[in-house]
Amino acid sequence: MKMASNEKELLKSLPGFAKFPADAQMGIHGMAWAMGGGFIPVDGFKTFGDAANRGDWVAAKAASNFKGVAPQRKAGHDKMFDNAAAVVAGKLDPDKLWYPDSAPTTAVGTALAVFRRPAVAAAAVLGVAAVGGGIYYLVTRPAYRHTPTTARA
Repeated sequence: MKMASNEKELLKSLPGFAKFPADAQMGIHGMAWAMGGGFIPVDGFKTFGDAANRGDWVAAKAASNFKGVAPQRKAGHDKMFDNAAAVVAGKLDPDKLWYPDSAPTTAVGTALAVFRRPAVAAAAVLGVAAVGGGIYYLVTRPAYRHTPTTARA
């Protein structure tokens, strides 16, 4: 499957991927879906990879733009990286996926999360649809359940 293959390649550049916030994982899978799992070394995304490995989601967002990305897709990725930054800053549960909503800036809003990590990657891949020439992320519980190739330590 493309997603598992992408994740295998991503781990070569992002060894801590399994510990990244769920929103960051989803954004990275979205980028890999469009460019391939080896996009960091192959397409010159060293700045992005360095930022992600540091857990600096603000810098990763700034370095996440790629040629031909649809504005709606870029906006979705930006929101995912913003959410990842909020999760880190607020010490929120990294296994909760906030997208398409915004992560709270305090722990008070943690009860609003609707998904946990097993559905993250599947939502990233199966939840993308082309509608009227634009890319939109659809967050629904897919029938496919992704089993991550890496485990959280």
